[in-house]
Amino acid sequence: MQVRAKMPIALSADVFRMEENTRVYWLGGAAFLICSHGTNILIDPQMSFCQKNGNLFAPNGLRLFCKPPLSAEEAVSADIVLYTHADDDHFEAATAQRLGAANILIVGPAPVFEKAVHLGIPEKQLKMIRPGDCLEIGKVKITVFPADHPWQLLNTAKFGRPYGKEDCVGFIVETQDMRMFISGDTRLLPEHTTLENIDILAMDASSCSFHLSVQGSAALCRYLPKAWLLPCHYGTYDAQGDPAHGGDPSEVLSLVENAQDRLIDAAPGEKIVFLDHQYQR
Repeated sequence: MQVRAKMPIALSADVFRMEENTRVYWLGGAAFLICSHGTNILIDPQMSFCQKNGNLFAPNGLRLFCKPPLSAEEAVSADIVLYTHADDDHFEAATAQRLGAANILIVGPAPVFEKAVHLGIPEKQLKMIRPGDCLEIGKVKITVFPADHPWQLLNTAKFGRPYGKEDCVGFIVETQDMRMFISGDTRLLPEHTTLENIDILAMDASSCSFHLSVQGSAALCRYLPKAWLLPCHYGTYDAQGDPAHGGDPSEVLSLVENAQDRLIDAAPGEKIVFLDHQYQR
């Protein structure tokens, strides 16, 4: 039986209001919204869906358990959109077009840049990034982290050239109140052992061998023993038997000492507040 995320908490444009703290929202799948002292950052947003025969579907054809908690039309106050890579469960074309039409800066590695240009988003709104780059927006610092996700190796005749070392990235997002690590889709890398002072980890629950997988994700949790653990990349798509989308956070957590004491078991759309590097439970 596939694990489902909790029922989403619907969000509106009011979520972008100014508050003197940092708020993190998991939006389902691998998508996040970070709002910090008036700066609003979307990461891999998946906000589009359609209905067929009483079921909800994402534009990539996968059935959704629930509607996304936030729509692109309600997200036009975002300052920047960060993409880890160009796969359609991260870079969703319909969402990107709507956000691009709102003149929001769209940032990602080369395949994201190419897809965005193909969608007609003006190049002046796009920024191409590589591992090691640093961005600043408002008082938020974003460090681009390496990732390794050549999933096309499963069948290169069908899927084409595998992603190269600069085609996928992760992010360290640093605000006044917290440092968050979002790995993106990646296998475990030596660079992950160098991470430090991370307050919250977006814990990839996917069991796919081209992700961290259960063992790699647990290892990353152990490398960051003081980080709060926010599971993601699970429970959003009805993808029974698909390791990329059908993971179970409990399989990762069972391999991490004191994991339940560090767990943020959030519903999509649930507000997670940090202030002065402390999780405000």
